[in-house]
Amino acid sequence: MMSNIILRPYTQIPTLAVEVEQRCITLNHLKPLMSKTIKPHFQRKGCWGTYPSENASKPNDQAYCDFLIHSSRFESNGISLGRTIHENNELFYIIDGNNRVNALVTLLETPLKIYPHLLQTLVGLLTPSEIDTMYKCTLTQIQQFDIERIFPDSNFSSEVRKAIKIAVENMRSKFSYKGEPIQTEVKINITTYMNGDQDTYALVFAETNRYVSKLSENNLLAAQLFHTSLPIYHYEEEICNEARLHYEDRDNGEVLEAEPVEIFNVFDYFLGLQNFCHKICPWIPSFMKVHNNGKAMFFKLFECYQNSTSMTPELFDEESVNEFIQNIVAVSYILQKIRLDFLRFDSNDKFLSNCSQKSEENCVRPNVTLLVIITLLALKKKGEVPQDKIIRDIKRALIYHFLCEGLADNEETRELKLLDGLKFPSGGRAIMSAGLKIANSDVNHILRIDDKKSFHKLLQLYLNQEAQNPKKRSFLFINRILYSFFPDATDFLIGLSQKTQNANLYRLGNMKLDSTVVTPVFNFQFRKILREDVPYECLCTENEKKIADRVTQELFLL
Repeated sequence: MMSNIILRPYTQIPTLAVEVEQRCITLNHLKPLMSKTIKPHFQRKGCWGTYPSENASKPNDQAYCDFLIHSSRFESNGISLGRTIHENNELFYIIDGNNRVNALVTLLETPLKIYPHLLQTLVGLLTPSEIDTMYKCTLTQIQQFDIERIFPDSNFSSEVRKAIKIAVENMRSKFSYKGEPIQTEVKINITTYMNGDQDTYALVFAETNRYVSKLSENNLLAAQLFHTSLPIYHYEEEICNEARLHYEDRDNGEVLEAEPVEIFNVFDYFLGLQNFCHKICPWIPSFMKVHNNGKAMFFKLFECYQNSTSMTPELFDEESVNEFIQNIVAVSYILQKIRLDFLRFDSNDKFLSNCSQKSEENCVRPNVTLLVIITLLALKKKGEVPQDKIIRDIKRALIYHFLCEGLADNEETRELKLLDGLKFPSGGRAIMSAGLKIANSDVNHILRIDDKKSFHKLLQLYLNQEAQNPKKRSFLFINRILYSFFPDATDFLIGLSQKTQNANLYRLGNMKLDSTVVTPVFNFQFRKILREDVPYECLCTENEKKIADRVTQELFLL
């Protein structure tokens, strides 16, 4: 394999027409060809599994090789390469077929990595080290198996030798067709594009996969934006570092050597920017966390920011991108401040921290984060509203949404839920439509819960619903948010079972380990945490009223 290949700068060849050559090779010629092939910057991360998983729809190397060896014997989809010349040497970019190449080269180099079950009969007879030696055998070594060469220092008994021979014969049968080795029986169609550069081959990749592939929108954008580059003025080091980390992780475990990424394009900047902002505030998903093969969140945000309904290279001009970077980082810090305010209650109780973290991600879903960020970006653009007021209004909208999500749908709650500005029909189009509306004409859409009475009523309904739940329950993120409005109640204890700190919660109540009265927020009594305990039940009801009053009062300060 090659090492230290740096192909820069990318030479444009606009005057030469791209030529296409097609040929068919046998499997034994694939590895020499792949030794001259590299994975380009625009290529995606391999996404196949090694063997079948519970997700039956996910492709895997084992099923693919089974089909190729015993059914088809011809790779009809083919592998597409882009030929280039580097320092007088012929090299190829992998344009299409990266997953298939990974499977086929692994089959040639370490077939038992794909078929580990073929070693099962030898487990217990061979040592772990000897099993590992077998595991690392190439396809040729298995087909021409010589026990003395593979295990030169081992003194196997006749019984073990017989078991190894049977296992190897089973492997040979697996890796042959009608007695012939698969290296000469399996054929692969190779399409080679010539007279192009990496920009040209990125375009070929994008156009090839636009209509016939299940590529995600992110992967298509990586190719479409490959040639789009511009200077960035803010957070360049942080953004580029995150992009480098992504590409290092992308290529782990793949058979093709990847081209070092040293020149970043707009796609890389957005990738690094979103991962950088994810580290600022974990409510922002990482770049690769997308739903249904859609676009990454920051591409959606930029689309709304630019008042556009499509993503084209022309959308990414220098001024707009740099303005977006500066504003989105500032908004990420505002979002993290809101998050930390929600988590500020500290009872010094490890159980409280653990159980609240479990529900945070389920509570703050990506579409909610997206709409909040669009609102913050739009408000920041206007520059007319004090930041303290913005934060309070966003908190109010978030809490109201979380309460609506936690409440049953009935006649009493239905009308109140109409004031939830963060509730939208599911689906990417509905969210993008809402985002464009917020960004361009209705900046206060998610902030429409400005009625104090409605907010207080909804909060009381939520607390009452919780109180009537006869079962133990987990401590949810919305519960922790409500307690965050009492940061000075350092002795406040959640009503845990006295039997174990790992018990679930009964009520939004409390208890004290002695009979003293604790101020300024709650009165505590030493009572067992049982619903049948009337004094404790009354105490819980009193505390619930205090929660509703305090939260409403702080969120509706004039």
